[in-house]
Amino acid sequence: MKKMSKSERMLLEAGKDLFWKYGFRRVGVEEICAKAGLSRMTFYRYFKDKTELAKAVFSHEVEQAMADFRELMRSDLPGPEKVKRMLELKAASAKHISKDFLLDFYQHNDTGLREYVEKLSAETWRETLELFHHNQAQGVFRADLNLPFFLAFSQKMMDLAADEQFIAAAGGPEQMIMELSKLLAFGIAGQKD
Repeated sequence: MKKMSKSERMLLEAGKDLFWKYGFRRVGVEEICAKAGLSRMTFYRYFKDKTELAKAVFSHEVEQAMADFRELMRSDLPGPEKVKRMLELKAASAKHISKDFLLDFYQHNDTGLREYVEKLSAETWRETLELFHHNQAQGVFRADLNLPFFLAFSQKMMDLAADEQFIAAAGGPEQMIMELSKLLAFGIAGQKD
């Protein structure tokens, strides 16, 4: 991860807090600066506009999540424990995300955020696939699991993140992400102890 100044880090944290709570569209640069305790001039020293900050926030979160995922996938834990921890990582990354934030990123094309997320997602999926292949070769995951299909399917399921009825049925954005993740990892069959 790139080294950041204290001011840049404060703006990222303020942006994340506000975007996660209210979404991208309802938050202004003034609010971000007020929360960070910094001036607009300082904001524009680091970011061209609010969209660039949102991209930086998203990138930072993805980088941190990938670092944690990399460490987990390279660990010697057995398969069921890795799946459990994968779900915990997913839940931690989804914590406090607002419905508005998800809709702003996945539903509205005018901001350029959806395209940015899709590009970054494609890059992380390549590394994720390599990590899954390694674990599959080690016998951690089923040998007959079609990983490209599994990952493409799981990515397609995120299109449901823009469906308000689907989010409501799950009980909220965090619960939706966890339910989708559990469905992918365990299916609908009961587990034996």
